[in-house]
Amino acid sequence: MANEQPSIPPEFLNQAIQISTDSLKSVRTTATNWATTVSALVAIPTITALLKGSDTLANLSLTTQILYAVSFFLTLALAVTAACYGALAAQGTPEYKFNDPISVLSENTAKIESATSQLQNSRRFALIAVVFLFLTLFFSSFDLFTSGEASTPTTVLAVQKSGSVICGTLTKGQNGYVSLTNNGEIPLSDVISLVVVTSCPDK
Repeated sequence: MANEQPSIPPEFLNQAIQISTDSLKSVRTTATNWATTVSALVAIPTITALLKGSDTLANLSLTTQILYAVSFFLTLALAVTAACYGALAAQGTPEYKFNDPISVLSENTAKIESATSQLQNSRRFALIAVVFLFLTLFFSSFDLFTSGEASTPTTVLAVQKSGSVICGTLTKGQNGYVSLTNNGEIPLSDVISLVVVTSCPDK
């Protein structure tokens, strides 16, 4: 008789099962509400990319475009992972139905622990996804590398209406003027075309 399990009064056992069942429902309800929130997090990166448009992103420097792409896909992957953990916590997985009250109590306890762990993992991944989401929005709005890449001088041949050709380094103009370092400033209205060259021809 040494292998017999200790006898538990049925009223206590039924009460324990009811408490565990209610606790499991509470965890699943919390996870369901959380999964709804996380589903919005999955959509935000895609919506942001659509609002920005390819033209806006194309104007970013190559370095910023790479950083944006990396942060975008990391945000999406983390958000999807968080959503999957949230769904598992909310819905659980198919399992064998026990008829033994002791087994039911043990199974409910295991389900509560599993759902709680999955919900915590979902929140961790979601938190990291939010960090990368802010980085994605930052890289799509601010180009930190434009000044360094744009500082490379561009040598051009400016063909004027008069037929004369002026060669120089193209720099930022002001008040509607193009500035060439070798020849001062010329009005845009006087320029027919600009041709990029590697260097000015010898005179």
